[in-house]
Amino acid sequence: MTITGRILGLAALAVLLTCPVFGGGEREPVVAGQFYPQDAASLNGMVQQCLREAAARPMPMKAPAAAQFVGLIVPHAGYVYSGRIAAVGFHAVASQTFERIYLLGVDHHSARETVSVWADGAFVTPIGRLPVDTAAARELLDPAAGIVDDATQHNAEHSLEVQVPFMLASLGPQPFVPIAAGGRLENGPMLGRRLAAASFGIGAACSCSTNCAPI
Repeated sequence: MTITGRILGLAALAVLLTCPVFGGGEREPVVAGQFYPQDAASLNGMVQQCLREAAARPMPMKAPAAAQFVGLIVPHAGYVYSGRIAAVGFHAVASQTFERIYLLGVDHHSARETVSVWADGAFVTPIGRLPVDTAAARELLDPAAGIVDDATQHNAEHSLEVQVPFMLASLGPQPFVPIAAGGRLENGPMLGRRLAAASFGIGAACSCSTNCAPI
């Protein structure tokens, strides 16, 4: 291994060691105060302001009033960079009710070869907690296929956490399935097939958190 590789490996290890280890159940925030405000009033004010701006933003296309959204692609940078763009997506689904909600994010830190589903408890934020849909989460688990319940893929991860305050503000405390995707490229199509099978014939929504630059 090169010196650069060793330095990067030690840096990644340092990030993981400084983050709390949860192991399932209540997942506490780890990037509050960095990616978004830690204070509840400040966070709520920022989220609501972003959603108000999204409501006033002219859209190039308007869905029919009876349309039910099935998917969103939203950024997961700090709110000062991408909060307004994320709000446009979440405003589009505000007040809708779904039988299932899947939230997908990139596993930036763990270097695991698996896809991890947080299968019970809740994601906690400064403005409230969002419960996990345990039944739907456990339905996806298949260790032989690489879909596991592994908290280490979530402990230091921000790509899911930063979406939760917007989900609470736009959809309320509707249970959801948090999924941290990492590993092989083949994991993407495999997970897509699993989600399609699990959500066939029901009112489901899937929000994908992306590294694409906000515009």
